[in-house]
Amino acid sequence: QEEEVDGYQWRPFATTASPTVRVKLAQLT
Repeated sequence: QEEEVDGYQWRPFATTASPTVRVKLAQLT
């Protein structure tokens, strides 16, 4: 279930984060 919480927090963060972070998010997923 931790994934859900992380994903929820990452969603808004990725929107404001730089493309580099977005790539990191894709790797985590």
